[in-house]
Amino acid sequence: MTTKRAYKLPHASAVNCLKIGRKSSRVLVTGGEDHKVNLWAIGKPNAILSLSGHSSGIDSVNFDSSEVLVAAGAASGTIKLWDLEEAKIVRTLTGHRSNCTSVDFHPFGEFFASGSLDTNLKIWDIRKKGCIHTYKGHTRGVNAIRFTPDGRWVVSGGEDNTVKKNVLSQYIMLLIFGISVSNKSALGVSPAQLLYKLYLYARIRAFIYNSREEYLRGYLLLSIVSHFFMECGWESNS
Repeated sequence: MTTKRAYKLPHASAVNCLKIGRKSSRVLVTGGEDHKVNLWAIGKPNAILSLSGHSSGIDSVNFDSSEVLVAAGAASGTIKLWDLEEAKIVRTLTGHRSNCTSVDFHPFGEFFASGSLDTNLKIWDIRKKGCIHTYKGHTRGVNAIRFTPDGRWVVSGGEDNTVKKNVLSQYIMLLIFGISVSNKSALGVSPAQLLYKLYLYARIRAFIYNSREEYLRGYLLLSIVSHFFMECGWESNS
């Protein structure tokens, strides 16, 4: 892997999270310890938008499927939704009691999910402006979540050594396999839901499990989008 370009993002402190838009793969959003959410066009040196409103560091960001909305979860547990076309906050959602570590939009409906260090996974209805269900099956913090491509499930991974599959239509939680998911991890699900991918960025490794909960040895996968890989972090200037 070769690095073609490094971006000096104008956050005043650590960049905690970033996501690339799935629709175009040409925009990305970053969240920082400076409470800012910045929007970028990949390949351009300057931010398109810098969004304010949170009162604590940003721990998670994501686009909706149309790349019109951005959700950002903060260390306070508060989640804010921005309309990028209007450059304004359209929802402020509360309910988590600790850091909101992960957010993901439903692929079709006007819903999104959030995971938190308070051990809860919440489903939010954007139209109703509130939480419609809270999954409580994890016993420690939830660090990664991902909707399945068909929108029927949301997969969650936590520090309690479990990855769980949550059924949206019945509001039940099922164990997929046992492995600890830290705050330097991400989850992926294949379109047919036959493979579950766990990315461990701290070790630059990826593990793939099949639908029978078996770890597929010999596979190494590290691909976020088809053409490039990005990472974010912070460094001392002293």
